[in-house]
Amino acid sequence: MDPTIRNGVVLVSEPDANDLSKSKYIQVRSLEGRILSDNQVLKLPFTTADNVHHHEWNLRSNSYKRLLSVLKKKKPTTLLDIGCGNGWLVGNLANELTNCQLSGIDVNQVELEQASQLFGSKRSRFYYLDLTNNSFFDTAAFEAIIFNASIQYFNDLSTIINIAKSLLKSGGILVINDSSFYNNDKDSAAAKHRSEVYYGRLGVPEMAKNYFHYSTPELIELGFSKYHSWTSMITKYPFPLFIYSKP
Repeated sequence: MDPTIRNGVVLVSEPDANDLSKSKYIQVRSLEGRILSDNQVLKLPFTTADNVHHHEWNLRSNSYKRLLSVLKKKKPTTLLDIGCGNGWLVGNLANELTNCQLSGIDVNQVELEQASQLFGSKRSRFYYLDLTNNSFFDTAAFEAIIFNASIQYFNDLSTIINIAKSLLKSGGILVINDSSFYNNDKDSAAAKHRSEVYYGRLGVPEMAKNYFHYSTPELIELGFSKYHSWTSMITKYPFPLFIYSKP
């Protein structure tokens, strides 16, 4: 049976209106000032000074340019953005990678509908899809797969990375951008505690159970390496960029 299309979003499964983790996520996004207007999303990763996260987005605009440089060298014709949110990255990449078919997936129906409205096209499609519960795409379907500020929402790093690897073509790249990785388990545990305190103060303590803290050694063990370039010496980035290249 073909998936349902609702408000431009391909529903691989029906969204669960009773899923508290998703509603808590939206609540946190709202409290943090991260639910943006269409006009604001269209300008990302650039923001005006009145945006409460203006400094963060200044840094993320740099990491976007770094990611774009990597992808332009790779020249993928198929790309998957896992955890695409409001679709700003897919929208920008569609303008830059003009020979590429792009897919964005998420389990945030609200932002997916905004993404489809703003960036949906013949080359850019958005899917309501939980990869850990549904195998929708063909094996080895993509030449590039991206986790952009999203890997921390998956509760098992090894599982989601291995699923992503299975969707990657031989010679393809898997990129993790704009996410924290810690030096060791002790640092990860300290970061977990900080998150618990933060979400408690925000009034949504349940969210801490859906935000995970991984270490760089875990990522290296899964075959990733840290990306280095000469621009790293002169440009400030929020986090390192990690790449896995499939043999």
